[in-house]
Amino acid sequence: MGRILRFWLIFGLCMIAVEVASAIAACDAVAGFDYHGAKIRKLPNSQAYFYAIRRMAIDADGAPNAYHPQDKGIDALANAGFPRGNWKAILVVNPAKPNEPFVQTNGEFAGYFVSKTTLQDRSLPDTDIRRYVDSRQVPYIVFPGGFFALKGTENFGDIGEAMNELVFPCRGGL
Repeated sequence: MGRILRFWLIFGLCMIAVEVASAIAACDAVAGFDYHGAKIRKLPNSQAYFYAIRRMAIDADGAPNAYHPQDKGIDALANAGFPRGNWKAILVVNPAKPNEPFVQTNGEFAGYFVSKTTLQDRSLPDTDIRRYVDSRQVPYIVFPGGFFALKGTENFGDIGEAMNELVFPCRGGL
């Protein structure tokens, strides 16, 4: 066995040991509460919550090229509720035509709708794509609106962490 291979083998075993130690610590989590089928857990002596889910939805809200009138954006128009649905929750309303979404008139993504996010820079106009969090640049998680009404779940803009369930500690123990 060469020196390099031996190094990587030892390094790999050390990483597994660190991961197992972390898993043991995280498995000390205490029961929190159930929120729409997700078991929310809490780390002891901490205000940090965590949960594991099997399914998630990914969308592109906030990206300047998320939605296009001809459905050629990086997300499907149906996910924005357009044209049948509550598209006004996701797309910016055209100030000149209140029954239509606003279409960008210039820039790299001229012709695309302006897509909103809840977290925004309110100092910029509604029709400015920079007002909203660009999901291509800033990965974010969206929780249902009622979740923030729960004690200890904090506020919009807080920092969180996502982990692949293949390495998530306490697999099956949640």
